[in-house]
Amino acid sequence: MIDFQLSLAEVELFTMEKVNQKDLRNFRKLEGLLLLNRGLQLNQVAGQLEEPAWRVAAWAECYQEEGLPDLLEREFNSPPPPEGKAQGILQDLRQNQEKQSEHLAAIDALHRQLRNSLPPHPQSSDLEQWLAKAERLSQELQEDIKQSLEQLHELSSEIKP
Repeated sequence: MIDFQLSLAEVELFTMEKVNQKDLRNFRKLEGLLLLNRGLQLNQVAGQLEEPAWRVAAWAECYQEEGLPDLLEREFNSPPPPEGKAQGILQDLRQNQEKQSEHLAAIDALHRQLRNSLPPHPQSSDLEQWLAKAERLSQELQEDIKQSLEQLHELSSEIKP
C-alpha cells in the first residue's frame, strides 16, 4: 500500500505536463502518479501501465522527495535492493570498517614499537626512512577510514530501517 496524494494544483500541473509531454517514459510516469492519486492500488497502476510495481513506487517516492523536475529527468531502470539485502550490505560495510580500524591500530602499535627500538640518535638509515614512510601511509589510511566512515554514516541514514 502506498500513500500518495496530489493537490488540485498538482493534478492540473500533471495533466497539462502530460498533454505536452513528448517523451513516452515521462508521460507514463505522470499517468501513473495521477492514477495513484485517484486511489488505485500500486499493483493496479503497475498492471495498467505494464510497469513493475517497484518502478511505480519509485516514481511516487522520487516525486515526493525530489519534485517534478527530478522525476522527469531520472531513469528508473533497476529495482532497489531488497531492504533485507541492503541492511546486510550495510552491516558488512560496518564490520569491514571496524576491521580496518583494528588493523590500523595494530600498524600504529607496531610502528611505535619499531620507532622505540631505534637507538636514541639514529643516523640516516634505511630503517628510519621506511618508518617515516610507514607513518605517512598510516596517516593517509587514517584519513581514508575517516572518509569511509562518513560515507557509511550517510548511506545508513538513506537506507530506511
